[in-house]
Amino acid sequence: MNSSKLIFIDWLAGLITLPIIFIFKFINLFKRKNNNNNNILIIKFLGAGNFFAIEEFLRAHNCVVITSNTNKDALNFIRYNNKDIFIKTDNIFILGYSSISSIFKLLKMKFDHIINMESESSFAKLVSCIPYSNTVSAISNRNKSPIDYLLFNNYIVAPILSNKNTIINNLYNYKPMVNDLMEMITINQKIKFINNTDLQIINKIIIAPTCSSTDSLRRVEIRIWKKIIETLLRRGGFSIDILFPDTNDIQYDDFLLISKESKLNLITTNYNEFCDKIKKCDLVISVDSQALHLAQHFNIPIICFYGPTSPYGVRITDAVYPITKSLNCSPCTHKYLKLPCDQKVYCMNFTDEEILHSIKFIS
Repeated sequence: MNSSKLIFIDWLAGLITLPIIFIFKFINLFKRKNNNNNNILIIKFLGAGNFFAIEEFLRAHNCVVITSNTNKDALNFIRYNNKDIFIKTDNIFILGYSSISSIFKLLKMKFDHIINMESESSFAKLVSCIPYSNTVSAISNRNKSPIDYLLFNNYIVAPILSNKNTIINNLYNYKPMVNDLMEMITINQKIKFINNTDLQIINKIIIAPTCSSTDSLRRVEIRIWKKIIETLLRRGGFSIDILFPDTNDIQYDDFLLISKESKLNLITTNYNEFCDKIKKCDLVISVDSQALHLAQHFNIPIICFYGPTSPYGVRITDAVYPITKSLNCSPCTHKYLKLPCDQKVYCMNFTDEEILHSIKFIS
């Protein structure tokens, strides 16, 4: 059976398997914990090339793979494991029988970790819940999915420009890792900014630290803002205004203290005043927010912090200097109910060196 037919059958099966998935999930909650056999179940039905992409992981760990029988030769070429499970897909009847047989095999097995690499498959979700496992991880294509939140201990939503080997390692043991391709694109954007922007004479700087109250992840911590302000004041010659929509903002009191110590202008504005302030300044320093988009609209140079958001998600012009760690898990804003980093937000942990390097050309 070809891939299109298998995907269609999987979709049909998904209409009836969701209750069964949660029954197995519930049953596994009461099974004996601390299964320490170090076995890993890899779920990947289609695409033999995926196994070559993760062959280093397969060889390094005690992995059992459940996949289509069409991938058997490729998988055995990489490494042989007589515990691998192959589902026959010759026709719909053989597929049904083979799938049920595989489920009975899995019922007898226990794993330390299950990794579901089929982002769309309903049957893969069922398979991931059948055997007992300490941890269940997955790739998903669905943003803020309640089902993924309930089924998986951790998951990654379709990473951009990230290879399968990096993805599976992040699912197995999350660590903040730089996406090299994204970093190259970002470096190129910084070069464009420097080549196309005259920052030799700056008089008026706007700092806009706020963003949506529903998305505090993209906020820059006050330590970083303080470092930026101290550096700019040491260089001198700048008028710096800090803009807030009102005094109820979660960072307002911190900036109020800084403004008193440094004698800066802390200003609350309505929307029209906010737009006018940005239009008349020489440089904006902000997080990914309306201040960024207004600065681009008025062609005002802006240094912008991106952490859990993407510099390329909405719009970016040559007037934008992006500050980002270019992590493989970014962007995560609006994608997750449970972040891959377990809310540690490594993408916003900028060092003093990174901050000073980002504003070194302002004179």
